[in-house]
Parts: sequence; structure tokens; C-alpha cells
Amino acid sequence: MMATRRSIAIIGASGQLGSDLSLVCEERGHKTIRLNHTNIEVSNLNNVDNVLSASKPDIIINTAAFHNVNECENDLKKAFSINSIGASHVARVAKKINAKSIFISTDYVFAGEKDVRASYTEKEATHPINVYGISKLAGEGLVLMQDTNSLVVRVSSLFGEAGSKEKGGNFIDKILYKAQQEDPLSIVNDQWMTPTYTLDAAEAIIRLAEKNIKGVIHVTNPASCTWFDFASMALNLYGLSSKIKPISYSSFKSDVQRPHNSSLATNRLREILGEPLRHWENALKHYLQKKYY
Repeated sequence: MMATRRSIAIIGASGQLGSDLSLVCEERGHKTIRLNHTNIEVSNLNNVDNVLSASKPDIIINTAAFHNVNECENDLKKAFSINSIGASHVARVAKKINAKSIFISTDYVFAGEKDVRASYTEKEATHPINVYGISKLAGEGLVLMQDTNSLVVRVSSLFGEAGSKEKGGNFIDKILYKAQQEDPLSIVNDQWMTPTYTLDAAEAIIRLAEKNIKGVIHVTNPASCTWFDFASMALNLYGLSSKIKPISYSSFKSDVQRPHNSSLATNRLREILGEPLRHWENALKHYLQKKYY
């Protein structure tokens, strides 16, 4: 049965997740209001108020983020102005105009100390270990404080057709390119996560919005893996015979701490939607076929 038609504003509509959210919104018959950095600045409350009060959407999905983990460490002001204060501004205006607020957060709100055979649930204690994670967790708290009817959606390791403009593409695209330029590739094999195909995540998020789900929920493709596992599968599916070498994250010269295991459990999502998202391997196959063939 078709959901009731809503007016849905997507902040960050040209981004990796935002572009697929816009696509799914339109496919499901909703009026889609695409907002980007050129026409809304989340760190400016007056601007957010003016833009959203003029369009008066029923639902606002805020995907805006400063998510370059390394740069967040060097620019705390920008990280918190967008990921925390900006999130609060959007939620505050959403409540004022009686709109549903949805904030996109991250697996990096967790410390990553879990055994690799386990994943984090929504009820477990958060403990971010880098500025990006801290700023996003602050954003979560501010959003839910503004309105308890808000929804916080945590995603992990996104890959989608639009790619991440801030990061110059996504992990898969970079791996496929580098595999044709250098041999062998060295990929981290001691960091676990749950890959998230933005098209699958977008459909789930819109369905959650239609159901007026609130609180915190994890939206990822099921099953965790390492970045090495993820890259190996991509190369295999793409048909590249490039050699790939597993390495430890500690071999990288980086001052930024990253979680050892930030994989997310999606039991709540499965209970609400009645089924899980497809396994990340099947999602990856679909992504490669859609983008490259």
C-alpha cells in the first residue's frame, strides 16, 4: 500500500546518501525538497529558520556533516558547528514548524572495543575516541533534546553512486582505481565495520520516516567485515586480478584514533521493517553492476 504523500526536505541532497534519499523519496511519491550548501547553512540558525519555515516540510532529513575524520581533528570549530550545533539548529526549527526531524549519525560514536564477533546495539553505551565521533554524538544528544519525537539514524562505511565529495569518492571507487594503477594494494585488515549501501539505507530511512519511528536506530547492510574483506570482494566481483595485501592500521602514520570494531547490530531495524536489508555482498554486487556496467 502506498504511503501517505509527504513533503520531505533533504539537507545535503547532492551528497552520497542525500542523492539516494532524494531518489527514493520521489519513487515513493513524496514531494522532495532538495537542499544543499548553496541554499542552506546548518551552522546559521537564522538561515535554517528562514529556509525551512518558507518550505514547511512534513519531514526533514539532515545528512549535512563534516565527516573527514582527519580534518575534524584539526578543525574542531568546523566539526562542532556542523555536526553538533548545526544538527541542533535543524531539529529546533523542525519542532517549531511541527516537522519530523531525522539526523544521520555514525558508527564512530562507539569506542570500538567489542570483540569482532559482536556488534553494537542502539542501547549500548557510546564512547567516541575521535573528534568526528564526539561531534556527531553531541549532535545526537542535541537533536533528541530539542524534540523526543526525533529520529537518529546511525550508518556505517557508506558507499553509493554519488560518492563522497568531501572525500573525493567512496572506498570502493578508490580501490578499483588504485588496483589498476599499483600492485599490490595494502588494505587494513584489523578494523571491523558494517558496509552500508546508500540506496538500501535510503529506502529504509524513508520507510522509517513514513512510520514516524523515533529514538535511535542503526541502518546498515547486515554482517560485519574488515576493510580488507570489503576490498577483496569488490576486486573479485569487478574481475580484477590485482594482488591485495592485508596490513594493520597501526602501520599507518596517523594521530587519529579509529574504532577497532564499530560494526552495528540492526535487530531493531529488522523488527520494524519486518526484514533485514540485503547482505553487504549482494548490495555490493548491485552497486558495481549499476555504476560500472
